[in-house]
Amino acid sequence: MLIHLMKHCWPRIDEHKHILLRGVCLCWLRIAQDEKESSRSKEGELERVKEGLREVVMVFQAIVEHIGKTVEEDTNKKESFNVLVEMLIEKNQGLSTLFMIH
Repeated sequence: MLIHLMKHCWPRIDEHKHILLRGVCLCWLRIAQDEKESSRSKEGELERVKEGLREVVMVFQAIVEHIGKTVEEDTNKKESFNVLVEMLIEKNQGLSTLFMIH
């Protein structure tokens, strides 16, 4: 559902990218916590959610990079996806697996 929303509302994502990314990251970290605490019976469910979050990140990355190419040379709007990811991983290494950076 989120991917569908992002694909249709992509022109406005730049204004809300930090909030959207925060939600995805918090969800990822919560899953990591649940994996440590839960039984094996939940592993399949959690893995499906993780794959869904990775898909969201891929779509999000494509949108942010596209917006970066189409907006004017406004430095606030040209914050690249890689810069956002580096800042997040610097704060919490557990996010590296969300962004497929090892």
